[in-house]
Amino acid sequence: MANEVKITVVEELQEVKITINETIEEVRVTVNEVSGKDAPKKAIFECMADPANTSPLPENEQVFDSWGSPEIIDTGYSFIANELSLGATLVGRRARIESSVGGCCGNNRAQLNVWIERFNGNTWDKIKLANNYIARDNDQDEGCVYIYKFVTIVDGDKFRVLVQTVEDGAQVTERSPLATSFSMITID
Repeated sequence: MANEVKITVVEELQEVKITINETIEEVRVTVNEVSGKDAPKKAIFECMADPANTSPLPENEQVFDSWGSPEIIDTGYSFIANELSLGATLVGRRARIESSVGGCCGNNRAQLNVWIERFNGNTWDKIKLANNYIARDNDQDEGCVYIYKFVTIVDGDKFRVLVQTVEDGAQVTERSPLATSFSMITID
């Protein structure tokens, strides 16, 4: 006689009960992930820099202030005054936040510092730093700094990007809008 397998769904896909040949004990499997039409949807936000703004990058640490309109902004995100705010529908989910900032046209060494900051309800906390040279001389005069961080979203979350250039000599490093972006995607 062939083995008979019976599968019963219990409590709306929270648990699956499998019975093999009524003589074997029941095996219970907990469902950790739901795929298909009931799976949580990825929530995406992406914004590029304003292509019209190629003004010099700041020498003093400041909020990056030349974002264009968001290219993708799913439910749960709000982008106002250079700050990415997250709504209640995203609380508890894990996400990857990332940014790249590019610069060009420097004729001497220029280092770019990029931070991701998170609002904790009272103050802004730096949660990640990346830096690199974006210009060295007239022949090597463009570069980009890329930064990312995985986070678990909490109620009231806000994020923003800070930038600062440190240069030898006069400040000449311009923004590179096509190399500059700010994005977040939920991963569960």
